[in-house]
Amino acid sequence: MSKRKVPLVVADSEKFTEALESLKDNIALALSSDDRGWNGLSDLFSGEIVSASTREEEIKRSVYSYETFPAYKHAIELDKAFVLGSGVQKPQSNNPVVQYCIDDIWDDNENEETFSGYNAMTRQIDLMQGTGETFYLIYVNEDTGKSIIRIAQDSTKIKNIITAPGDRDKILFYEYELTLHKYDFKAHRYVDTNKTIFVPCITASDEDLASALEDGKALKTMDYGYNRKTSTRLYGYLGAYYRGIKGGLRGLPPYRTTYKWVEALKQIVAAAATIAKAKSKIAWKISLQEGAGKTAMTGIKKSIQALETDLTLANVSAADASTMIENKKKGTYEAVDNKLNQQGYRDTQTMIMQQLASGFDKSEHYFGNPENANLATATSMELPVLKSFENIQNLFAATVTKVLKFAVWKRLNALTPKVALKYAIDRGYDVPTDPIKINAILKAALPEHWNLSTIKIYMPEMVGKDLNIFVTAVVTALQNALIPEKTAAMLILSALNVTNANDIAAEMFGDLGDDDSDSGSGDNATTQKLEFMLAELKKTLGQTAPQPATLPAKGNNDKGDDTNG
Repeated sequence: MSKRKVPLVVADSEKFTEALESLKDNIALALSSDDRGWNGLSDLFSGEIVSASTREEEIKRSVYSYETFPAYKHAIELDKAFVLGSGVQKPQSNNPVVQYCIDDIWDDNENEETFSGYNAMTRQIDLMQGTGETFYLIYVNEDTGKSIIRIAQDSTKIKNIITAPGDRDKILFYEYELTLHKYDFKAHRYVDTNKTIFVPCITASDEDLASALEDGKALKTMDYGYNRKTSTRLYGYLGAYYRGIKGGLRGLPPYRTTYKWVEALKQIVAAAATIAKAKSKIAWKISLQEGAGKTAMTGIKKSIQALETDLTLANVSAADASTMIENKKKGTYEAVDNKLNQQGYRDTQTMIMQQLASGFDKSEHYFGNPENANLATATSMELPVLKSFENIQNLFAATVTKVLKFAVWKRLNALTPKVALKYAIDRGYDVPTDPIKINAILKAALPEHWNLSTIKIYMPEMVGKDLNIFVTAVVTALQNALIPEKTAAMLILSALNVTNANDIAAEMFGDLGDDDSDSGSGDNATTQKLEFMLAELKKTLGQTAPQPATLPAKGNNDKGDDTNG
């Protein structure tokens, strides 16, 4: 049976061309849909809370961007540098009993490695800015009240957050996939066992936890984070940041809007570098007659083969600034001149950098562009950037303070304030001898709820150029009885990044602020102490220490004697 040949008419040809164009457009659309970098994930912009799968995908993209694109990594490294500075000062309390428990937790060797040390803090900032979440695991020994604080390496192992019935903002438990990582010495390898448990949240009371379960005794089982053998209870707290405009209980990577732009920046820079590199390969051209050309090529081939027998022309690249040899008679096509339009690349890069600057909340010059690093930048553009860094500082400090308050409360609850006071005296803490003041200390040490504890974390000051104004303001506030002495000292010392600020403040003012001085000499004594402190700091650090403002005379029309002012 012979095949029938049908002639192709003009109309058929036009339909065929249209079909090819349509196919091309469909392929382009499919490819663009697969490019996740230029398309937002579906439920990020829907009316629902971001799903677990979407959030997990966002974290993967954030980790990939951090490991792949220099601009993305640099943004997070800048956050760490500005937020942590030279380190976070040890948290302070005006109560020596509370301060003893703070020191006991903060200086613990294990906690320093994973929670309170500088390296541990950098890891927490990495998770905070890279994933939008930091999950704290607090192991509390119920006999001693001591806490070992760990940071979960992967918060995506939180499968669900269980809230109180009818109150989706009151967290009771975290459904968490716990991995038991144990080394088998006989097999010479680690064996991982996964177990899903319900970790109580530190913000939930024991009554809330018990009422949420039909069987209250279940709280004393491993399924709910309790180890009977060691009398250890596992608590959890999720620091969830940048939750998006829709809110929810989970955090999201703060720089997720920059994924496509950091990739585009890399592509445009790589394209410019590729063309520049390609043009540097061939710098000269020689046209030879046919005979001479054959002779030259034969010599080149022999030279290459003499170097290495398996080396062929196919895998040999020209050296930089090489000479191109062509056969004058055989040359048919002109080479494509890929001109490097430097201004075009620069303009495109500038537009991309503007998008990155907006997404990262940082000016362009933070990413190596000096064009904007002028006086106008320093005076008008820096403040929003510094406020962005301060926002990260505040979020981070609030989370660390909350975890520390809980651990201190657990320690005090197990020891009792009287026993903790005895330990504080034995270790040389400054404790008053007046029985009335001692009773006040004991009463204030253990509040009704742990979140009422008076614990303050001093984050490093970032704006050094305003130091004089800052110190003068602190001294003025102190002289007007707006802040206690030790707080003023800690504020000034922290602004200067003094590493032993706690010791200096304690040596000068003691562990308790003596704000209820019975004599009128307290103001002058405080002024003299601060003058001495600032003078010593000026010698040590080379800073220009301002003199405290003169205390206004009382009894004038400035309401200086109005105790209710």
